[in-house]
Amino acid sequence: MGLLEINDVVIWAKAVYEDAALKKRITDAPQGTVIPLEIDGVPGNWIKMSDDPGGRPTNGARPTKSTLKLWREIRKKKSGTLVSVRLLE
Repeated sequence: MGLLEINDVVIWAKAVYEDAALKKRITDAPQGTVIPLEIDGVPGNWIKMSDDPGGRPTNGARPTKSTLKLWREIRKKKSGTLVSVRLLE
């Protein structure tokens, strides 16, 4: 289990601490890959973001529609803090 700094509407690999495997999973996943995560005890699905217009990978993931409302609540309450994060599989 690692820590995630809540600092944006998406999650960034660089904001994952103490879990190198999860950071690598986010970084190395092909765009559009679903990544199941538990963040602050709340399970949800995340989608690896599309590459930027120049073709460089975007090292982040956005919440799916079903996870978006939950993520907004977590962000509202805990923005700027570190919370637990783990890969669900």
